Amino acid sequence: MLDQVEQLFMQQPLVGLGSILLVLGIVFLAIAGIVFRFRAITNHRAWGGSTVSFLLFGVISLLIGGGFFALGLHLGRI
Repeated sequence: MLDQVEQLFMQQPLVGLGSILLVLGIVFLAIAGIVFRFRAITNHRAWGGSTVSFLLFGVISLLIGGGFFALGLHLGRI
C-alpha cells in the first residue's frame, strides 16, 4: 500500500504537493478553531490574536492544495 502511494507521488508531484498543502490547511484551520475557543473561554476577544492569521493561512493553503491535487489528478488522466 505504501509503495503504491509513494509511486503515485513520484509519478505525479502535483498530487503530492497538493495533498501536503491540504493537510497543512486542515491543521491550520484546526489550530484556528482551538485558539478561537480558548480565547472565548478565557474572556478575550475571540477574533483577536492569532485566530485570523491561522484562519487565513488555513483557507489559502486548503484552496491551493485542493487546486494542485485536482490538477495533478486531471493531468494524470490525460
